Amino acid sequence: MKHSAREADRRDRAYLSANRAMADDCKRELSPEFLARIRSKLADPQKRLFSERLSETCASNADERGTQVLEQDVVANLRRRETCGQSGKNAAVGAIADAISRRKEAQFRAMEGHWLNKGGASMAPAIEAAKRVLNALSSTDLASRILEGQMDGSVPERQKKKVNLDEDLR
Repeated sequence: MKHSAREADRRDRAYLSANRAMADDCKRELSPEFLARIRSKLADPQKRLFSERLSETCASNADERGTQVLEQDVVANLRRRETCGQSGKNAAVGAIADAISRRKEAQFRAMEGHWLNKGGASMAPAIEAAKRVLNALSSTDLASRILEGQMDGSVPERQKKKVNLDEDLR
């Protein structure tokens, strides 16, 4: 929010902050046990043939230990995707991506309400910048990194921008 409000930070810094914030939310609310259960179910082809659906496995584990809101959203999205015939890794990545997208939308609505309440119409450029940054943040890429165990909050190399010390800052 802060980086979207400052014009100098609206591009790369706002994107990096949004990526880090979403990664932190996912680390906090998607437990290692929850993700390990999904990974193990997807890794063993024998388990996939005759056992219960992935959403049922995740839901039964979640009921035993209590869940975070993001985990509940992933399970609900997984049920919906499996009901529509999708299964396996595509369903798992899609369910996580759907949950992340909903979280991004909720965070944006909260920011937008705060900005409009505090700053009024003068905050329109910051709101648009935040909207662009959140749209550029790929929920599917983040979901894939989470499922593959590569979620450390860092931005993939291809998205990092090199610092140009000779850049004209005027």
